[in-house]
Amino acid sequence: MKRTAIQLINCPDRKGIVSTVAGFLYEHGANILHADQHGDDESSLFFMRVEWALEDFDLDEASLKEKLGSIAAQFSMTRQIEYSNRVPIVAIFVSSQAHCLADLLHRHQTGELNCRIALVISNHQKAEPLTRYFDVPFFYMPVTSGTKPEAEQQQLALLADHSVDFDRAGPRYAGTLSKFCG
Repeated sequence: MKRTAIQLINCPDRKGIVSTVAGFLYEHGANILHADQHGDDESSLFFMRVEWALEDFDLDEASLKEKLGSIAAQFSMTRQIEYSNRVPIVAIFVSSQAHCLADLLHRHQTGELNCRIALVISNHQKAEPLTRYFDVPFFYMPVTSGTKPEAEQQQLALLADHSVDFDRAGPRYAGTLSKFCG
């Protein structure tokens, strides 16, 4: 598998963003593998996800962050960069319908979903045998309107105890779950 970098961008929409980002990457030896962008007319915002191969890219992480700073300032960008060699630690919350969980666990087992699944949390026990089959820890946590705040605190504690990455899954997996299960 190629080592890649993925950048998510959002900023006020205006001309030249795609050209500037693509030109910058080209100037530094990047081969763009995927690029998706969307302009939202209602909010006048621009969103972009771009992934490029790193084998001929001539900037390390620190240099990339520094050099992109001027482009970010020019377009008032908010951006996030992630690298494919970093495997995120994730948790899956599942309902009583386990078909999406089965799909995710299978895709994980085959390597299509590149992450470490630290745990599965559910307010139903139906998924426990499936998670046991895939050797993933399962936590049953019944939730009612009266116990919801306490249950949420317990869930957050489980996520922290299992070192789940809250901030790293986003760029790599933006839209992944909806693509697999939607």
